Amino acid sequence: MKLMYLNCRGVKAKGFVSLIKDLKMMYSISLLILVETQTSGVIADNVIQKLGFDRCTKVDAVGRAGGSQWDNLCDLAADMDKPWCVIGDFDVIGSDQERVGSCSNRPPRGATQFVSVINDCELIDLGFVGPSYTWKRGNLKERLYRALSNMDLRLKFSIASITHLNLLKSDHSPLLMNFTENKGPNHGRQPFRMSAVWFSHPSF
Repeated sequence: MKLMYLNCRGVKAKGFVSLIKDLKMMYSISLLILVETQTSGVIADNVIQKLGFDRCTKVDAVGRAGGSQWDNLCDLAADMDKPWCVIGDFDVIGSDQERVGSCSNRPPRGATQFVSVINDCELIDLGFVGPSYTWKRGNLKERLYRALSNMDLRLKFSIASITHLNLLKSDHSPLLMNFTENKGPNHGRQPFRMSAVWFSHPSF
């Protein structure tokens, strides 16, 4: 199974549905997570219907109010006794190595607390392949997206991988999570074959 996480604000743009369909086909996506769409209600329902997935779950925004994601994450971790993971935009970096282009010498905002939460919840950063940063604005680049799991999931899906894809009409990069073995770019293609008798043809 492959899932894609995408922070997007242009779901009403003309080419959005076509873009998602292309990504779905290109990466064989089974599950798509769209966040910060700034769209809800009937408009969101229409977009969802056009994307072509079999089932969907929609959570409408309530104003612009946020919440304490650290408390929610800790509560979730405390209730979990099976393999699980959380994937998304945590809006914070874990260390200064996950940021480039900053003109500030201050320690990364919230990094210490974020690392403490990961440790307290006994979660593992699943790492990534691809570009080092998932968000860009001007010269500033940061790794804000990641996937965290408990040890049970890491052991059960030892080949699971995270890929940072290139920016797509946004300052956020899509995140691709793959639970299946990567068989390489030629997987599924028919191999080239020829008949040896062709070599005996005078015009070959």
